[in-house]
Order: sequence, then structure tokens, then C-alpha cells
Amino acid sequence: MTKISVIIPIYNVEEYLRRCLDSVINQTYKNLEIICINDKSTDNSSEILEEYVKKDERIRVINNDENVGSAVSRNIGLDCAAGDYIYFIDSDDYINEKYLECMVNKIEQANCDIVFNRSIYRENQGKQTLYKHPQMHEIPEDGIFLDNISVIHDEPCFIWSRLYKKSFIDKYSFRFFVSRIPTDDVAFNTITTLCADKTFVFYGEKYHYTIRHTGITGVSNASEMWDLDHIKAYDFIYDYLKEHN
Repeated sequence: MTKISVIIPIYNVEEYLRRCLDSVINQTYKNLEIICINDKSTDNSSEILEEYVKKDERIRVINNDENVGSAVSRNIGLDCAAGDYIYFIDSDDYINEKYLECMVNKIEQANCDIVFNRSIYRENQGKQTLYKHPQMHEIPEDGIFLDNISVIHDEPCFIWSRLYKKSFIDKYSFRFFVSRIPTDDVAFNTITTLCADKTFVFYGEKYHYTIRHTGITGVSNASEMWDLDHIKAYDFIYDYLKEHN
């Protein structure tokens, strides 16, 4: 059985962390290494991680010396990942117990570098709704190959809806654009999608995405910061593609 490296950046998520970790360690797909990057949390996240390390030997905790953000934390996870596949999950979210089994089955059946699972459920104050990106087209539930430009334009850029072959990431030395606002998904997914031979898109097991009413969106100039950060992300994409012809 091939191994999946599950990379989880963690910062002050004590309210959600146990739920996330339980959903990962209880997966029907068992051959996992679970890399938790504790980004200098100041709440009880560190104590929860210590608790889970004793509970499951597949869990490895890396403690950052300072708070560096999710992009750097994910890059740290990529640097030490030893699996055949790479999967990212946010520490305030959770997945159905057959989620990773479903993802591996699809990527092996499709024989491609990336698979994208559209079964994304937004959880807001206890209510769940199926997430629908405004540009997504109808596809068969079992899935379909989409050309790379269609994936970039018509599919959401969430990294946690994708499973990647590690050999593909290593071939191009992909890493996250470093940003303090979460637009690192945009650059990473645009570049990886353009470089992939093909992407398989399907509806599988559910990913539960938590809406939190805290963080950068509560800052008065968040919109301007977000726009500027997207410009930087697109500059990063342009420079990368130019450098790699």
C-alpha cells in the first residue's frame, strides 16, 4: 500500500484540532504519515498535539520557532514528507473516513498527477451546504478529465480538495508562495495545474470546510491587503513560468 503524507499547518485552533486529527487518524486508508506543523500556537493546540502523538505513532509534530504563516509551514511539511502522495488539510476542517481511500483510488485509476474532489461542504455555525464555485460546469459524478486551463478558470483553488503525486511535486520542486494572507493556494494550484499532464475532477467523499468569523477578514483594510497579495501571487506565477520556459 502506497503512503500518503498528510500535511497540517496549525495555529491557535484548539476548538477544532481534535476533530481534524480524529478525522485523519480514523481514515480507512491506514498507510499515512501525519505531519503537524505547530506554527507557534499560543492556545492549547500544543498540548492537544502532545496528546495525539501518544495516541498515534503516525503523527509527527514540528514546532516552529516563530509564527511564520501557513505557506512556510506547508513548505516545511513538504521538505520532510516521505509519502508517495501529498495531501493538505486545514486544521479547523475535517474529512469523511473514506476520503483518502477515495482519493488514492481515483488518482491511481486515472493515472494522473493531480485529482480534484468537488465534494466540498461549507460548515457555518452548524449548518452544512455543498460549495459551488460560480464557474464550475456540470460533470459526471464519477469524474472527468479537464484540460488545465479549464481547471484554473473554472475550479476553486482550495489545495485541500486535491491529492498530488509526490514525484510530480519533486520533479518541479514546487513550493508555496510565502504570504501572510491565504492566497498561497492561488499560486501553488495555478503552477501545479499548468505543469500537470492532466487533472481528473470528480465527486467523492466529503470535505468539511469550516467558516470562521475571525482572522484577516476582520481587519479594516483586509480587502486592499487581499488585492495586493493577489497581485504579488500573480507576479510569482509569471516569474516562475518565465524562469521555467
